[in-house]
Amino acid sequence: MQIFDAHHIGQQIAAGRKAKNMTQSALADQLGVSYQAVSNWERSQSLPDIDKYAQLAEVLGLKLDDLIGAEGARTVTIVGDDEATVDARTLAEAAPVMKPQQVEEEAARLSPNLTTLKEIAPFF
Repeated sequence: MQIFDAHHIGQQIAAGRKAKNMTQSALADQLGVSYQAVSNWERSQSLPDIDKYAQLAEVLGLKLDDLIGAEGARTVTIVGDDEATVDARTLAEAAPVMKPQQVEEEAARLSPNLTTLKEIAPFF
């Protein structure tokens, strides 16, 4: 599974938009989203829906790999075996894309004494 770097993507969107001398509103109109969505992407507050990346790269004149930062992207191996262990670093990298309950369950497996997100948060 690939973890997207919201900061990198936001920077690429902003730089590409400015290079095309476009407003956030103009970019939003071409993509069929609100200008607030574009603003949120550029500020790394959210990421575009997965179906928007190809269109976004095309509109901005970017390669898709450059937009998402595929060369430097981190990957996380999905462990299918419930008995397999996941190290704390891998869990920390995956936490932003995991549901809170999944983080709690994995953290509990790593250290049975840590059972709530509040107790786990300092490790991320």
